[in-house]
Amino acid sequence: MAEAPYLARRSDNKTAAKIRPREYAIRYPYMQVNSPGMVSWLVFDLDHSNPHVWDDEGLPAPNMVVTNRNDGRAHLFYAIPPVCTSENARSKPIAYMKAVYEAMAARLGADLSYSGPVAKTPGHPW
Repeated sequence: MAEAPYLARRSDNKTAAKIRPREYAIRYPYMQVNSPGMVSWLVFDLDHSNPHVWDDEGLPAPNMVVTNRNDGRAHLFYAIPPVCTSENARSKPIAYMKAVYEAMAARLGADLSYSGPVAKTPGHPW
């Protein structure tokens, strides 16, 4: 995940309280995927067991699906052109990104209270 920050939050749980270089962070089940001030991934947290809901809803396929083997819950990752979210950002691209995210989250039945910044680490054995 080249878009992940060089110093990424990571952990064995969703708190991701520790910060380590990206090369170490990918070894943990949860890590920060977007850099501070820049969004390159839209991540949807599915608290249901249908990670292919995007197909049922006629939405584009995600770039990655990271599924929990035990309960079928998943994170869907959509790569997007990076959107600046820092204090120097323009408001209209952020508003557009948020509108797209909210509309897709509603159709996917995703957890609307999920706000990141950490997600299930792609490729982690968990």
